[in-house]
Amino acid sequence: MQYDRNSIEKKINQSAVFQLEPGSAGYRREALKLVELLFHYLMVIGKGKYDDFGVEITETANRCIKNYDVGTGPFLNYFNAAWKLEYGHAVGRGLVGDNYVGIKFTDAIQRKLRGYLKYASSRGMDTESAEFENNVRAALGLSGAEYRELVTIVKNRTISEHAKNAAGEEYSVFDRLETGTHVSDGIIKLETMESVFGAIETNYNRLQDRQKPILRDLITLKISELIAGDEPVIRLVQAKSFFNKELYIRCVSEGITARHIAEKYSIKEQSLSRTWKQFKEKLADSIGGELNGLK
Repeated sequence: MQYDRNSIEKKINQSAVFQLEPGSAGYRREALKLVELLFHYLMVIGKGKYDDFGVEITETANRCIKNYDVGTGPFLNYFNAAWKLEYGHAVGRGLVGDNYVGIKFTDAIQRKLRGYLKYASSRGMDTESAEFENNVRAALGLSGAEYRELVTIVKNRTISEHAKNAAGEEYSVFDRLETGTHVSDGIIKLETMESVFGAIETNYNRLQDRQKPILRDLITLKISELIAGDEPVIRLVQAKSFFNKELYIRCVSEGITARHIAEKYSIKEQSLSRTWKQFKEKLADSIGGELNGLK
């Protein structure tokens, strides 16, 4: 059967699955039909881009059918947002495998190496010497090949929360979190976002457990406004504990706002604004101490 985008979108939007009782024979039958339609939909719009992601497409379709709330907007918007997130994650897994062949370096190890290099440079030590390499390798528990790979990665990354716009003017990516301005307005590097996300992760993990749910939702909302479907950045942020994947999908597909979060936790928007301001101040202090300063 040949599919075109308009006809398949129409069939998806007319699916009867959400009018049926979950678990019933009719529901299962219609759900299978919808999964097949969503698969063909992505094949049509992807034009070969998604050919190797059949498993991920099927899993995402099933998850969306199960979790979708009919009162929150068109299902296809919800699915598209969920797929963009899953696709970015799937591609990211492949890139990690291709680039590092199983060698993975945690943020903590990278920060430690940066610290050693900065300390050594500030005291005029030779960071290229065999003695320095052996000492740091021992401290980090790395082989020679792992150490050299890690040094290459760290030395080629700019550790700053700043980026430049098209006019060459520097701005703080963190300030973009405050205003909701999309990062595509500037020439953004993944290394910059990694620094910002690393600082957010560190400060988020220091919060009391009772504070985390609200901040997690609020941070995710701010990030959704910032990255707006930027697949490389999405791959980067998904591993962070402060990122709420389901809320991100809703932010993209439904236009979730701070008011929705305030209502969810039965608090006033002003209180939510103060919560964000306090967290932002702590984050600014952290970046100022560790990442060359927040101007």
